[in-house]
Amino acid sequence: MKSQLSKALWAKTLGYILCVLPPVLATLEHFPLWIKAGEKATFSFLGICVLLLCCIPLRRGIAAALRSPSAWQMWLVLLIVLYGARSIMDGLIAVSVVALPCSILGAFCFRYAKRISPPSKRSIS
Repeated sequence: MKSQLSKALWAKTLGYILCVLPPVLATLEHFPLWIKAGEKATFSFLGICVLLLCCIPLRRGIAAALRSPSAWQMWLVLLIVLYGARSIMDGLIAVSVVALPCSILGAFCFRYAKRISPPSKRSIS
């Protein structure tokens, strides 16, 4: 039983790594975190937003918020995403190409972890 729990923990950890790390690395490759304008350097708002999107699998509470959003919340999210995506569409496509297969592999790891974990420990995420 302890060995199954250990395997489940490893599979879940591998799933999180596969879902988060490759998209973060692709984002860092395609979007600078610093923008230098003259003598000043500032954070890139869009780069940070994309990094936050890459870390969504780490947030447990996001699923509860997305179960029944109101109309204004959906329009606000859509406005923010589309406004930010206007100038960065090519980079977003490159990040999506990396993130999709890695997230699929991560989903298989999560499924495997759920299948091999003991029944009393399945509710722990």
